[in-house]
Amino acid sequence: SGALLAFGSDWPVMPLDPRLGLRAAMARAHLDGAPASGGADEALGLEEALDADTAGGAKLAGRAAELGTLGPGMLADIAVFDRDISRAGPEELLAAEIDATVFDGKLVYERAGSAA
Repeated sequence: SGALLAFGSDWPVMPLDPRLGLRAAMARAHLDGAPASGGADEALGLEEALDADTAGGAKLAGRAAELGTLGPGMLADIAVFDRDISRAGPEELLAAEIDATVFDGKLVYERAGSAA
């Protein structure tokens, strides 16, 4: 339909951990197994869920020129995983450890023993 899909983390529906929100979008179920509203036919792939969680939110906030994607001149707000998640399914995504978090271009978290 051309509607903008944007996720957010400012509501207490899901914890701030990005893996949980992405998994919910991909599995269309809560962590306890209860079905989310809608059905499996509304499940998103990882790429579409990531886009909604990053670029979609930045566009909705009117800040797409500085947030939501990685590139020169953009603010670097990223989570670094311990593995390539590009082909991960919902449950595999939860198994990925977060090695580091960068906010506004500054390292704010690094997991002990990580290679980040």
